[in-house]
Amino acid sequence: SRDWSSDVCSSDLLPGMRTLAPGIAGYLIKPFQRAHVRAAVEAALHDPQAIWLGARRRPHVLIVEDFPPSQQFATLTLTMSGVVVDTAASRVAALRSTSTRRYDLILMDFLLPDGNGHDTTETIHAEQERRGEAPTPVVAITAMTLPQLADAQSDKVFEGVYFKPLTAPELRAVVVRHAPMTR
Repeated sequence: SRDWSSDVCSSDLLPGMRTLAPGIAGYLIKPFQRAHVRAAVEAALHDPQAIWLGARRRPHVLIVEDFPPSQQFATLTLTMSGVVVDTAASRVAALRSTSTRRYDLILMDFLLPDGNGHDTTETIHAEQERRGEAPTPVVAITAMTLPQLADAQSDKVFEGVYFKPLTAPELRAVVVRHAPMTR
C-alpha cells in the first residue's frame, strides 16, 4: 500500500515553515483523498497534545484516586496530553481542592479511604451551589461492577461512569468528551 504520509505536511517537514499559526500543527495539500485525511488523523493521534489544538485553553482536571499506581498513570497520561492536573487521594483532599479552585472536570474514584465518590460529589456540588457556581462535571472511574453502582447512579450525580482499567487513549477520550471546553 502507498505511504500517504508524504502528502501530509507539517511544520517540521517543510524548510522555512518552522512556525505555523498558533493551533496549526500541519495541513493537507489539495486535492486530497480520504486516505490523506486518514493519514493526517493518524499523525495527530501520535501527538496527544494535538487534541487541544484550537481550544481556548487546556482543561484543568482534578483526579481523585487513592491507589498510587492508578493516580500516577492518570496524571502522567493526562499531563503528557497537555492537561493541567491536580490530584487528591481522599475525600477530604478533594473537598479542600474544590473549595479553592475551579476545575473543568473531576475524575472521581468511587471508593475512597474516607468516604465514597458519590457522597463526595454531592458535597462538592452542594458547596458550589452555595457559592453560586455551576456544578463541575464529575466522572466516576471505578473497579466496581455495574450492579454495585446501580443505587448510587439512580440520582445521576455523575456525568458518566467508566470502568477500570482504562487505556491512555480511553482516558484522554473521557476528558475530551466531558470537559465543557472541549465539547
